[in-house]
Amino acid sequence: MAVKVACILIEKEGRILLVKDGDFWSLPGGKIEKGESEIACMKREVAEEICEEVISVTRRLPGLFRGISPTRRKNIEVAVFVGDIAGSGLSQEGEHESCWFAWDNVFSQNLSVITENILKFYLRIKKGE
Repeated sequence: MAVKVACILIEKEGRILLVKDGDFWSLPGGKIEKGESEIACMKREVAEEICEEVISVTRRLPGLFRGISPTRRKNIEVAVFVGDIAGSGLSQEGEHESCWFAWDNVFSQNLSVITENILKFYLRIKKGE
């Protein structure tokens, strides 16, 4: 059985916010707890990982993204929301480092496979494909 995960894609000024998860960069988010909604999970995880409040959710990307988590080594199913946060999103504290990456160099980073697939899908939607 796959672990259910919810995350948020935050884009500002041609840059995307990613969080360091072990050796990989991924979207802010995490495991959905029992009885928790996808949105509640995503907001809780953003608060925990980057100490930010989600101020808007503009949409949910269609479907679920499936794959193996590089840190958990388990099958995961990821629900992806697109939205915004109140602050800068930058965090160097604890185990969660975060950073903004320009679209023209984000794919040269060490992304998890699922994150790479999500970002490529999102770019296709933006381009109207």
